Amino acid sequence: RFDLLNKLYQARGQWTKATEVAREHDRIHILTTNYAFSRHAQLTGDLQAAIKAMEDTGTRKVEIARLLYDKFTEEDVEKHVLCSGDAKLYAWYGKVCEAEGKMDKALEYLTKAGDIQSMVRLHCQSKNTEKAVNIVREKNGPPAAAFLVAKHLEECGNDLAAIEFYSLSGRYNHALRIAQRAGMVDDI
Repeated sequence: RFDLLNKLYQARGQWTKATEVAREHDRIHILTTNYAFSRHAQLTGDLQAAIKAMEDTGTRKVEIARLLYDKFTEEDVEKHVLCSGDAKLYAWYGKVCEAEGKMDKALEYLTKAGDIQSMVRLHCQSKNTEKAVNIVREKNGPPAAAFLVAKHLEECGNDLAAIEFYSLSGRYNHALRIAQRAGMVDDI
């Protein structure tokens, strides 16, 4: 049985033979064999082989970048993300930069990813309301981004603009609540 032979080669650390057997005779276990080899290569420090094995298993690019983030310097990770040209990786790296407090770099990568909602959220957090408003208006942002701007404008006391963005987000009950509170029901 080739599945047992595959396991034997894995247990003995003969990964070339194990992947060869899986590729030629035990196709059902090819992904698990490559993944097991990837884990082995990570533990032994052979990161290039680990990355190649992860790619062979069809692992998401974000997982590969996470592996690099754990083992390499930030410059190596950034280089990998830039070389990939993948919007999901840009968004992931932008959120990593945000978590580390590097807001300018986070905005750069979120912009490359086209993640409008995250860009708007960062601008609102950094009290850059005008940029957040412009992004939602210019890029015809998703309703969730308009809702974030509306909440921020309401917190800042700009009721008229908050009503506009609540309407853009489709949250008419919030717009009506503000209008009633401010005595602008006739304006709606």
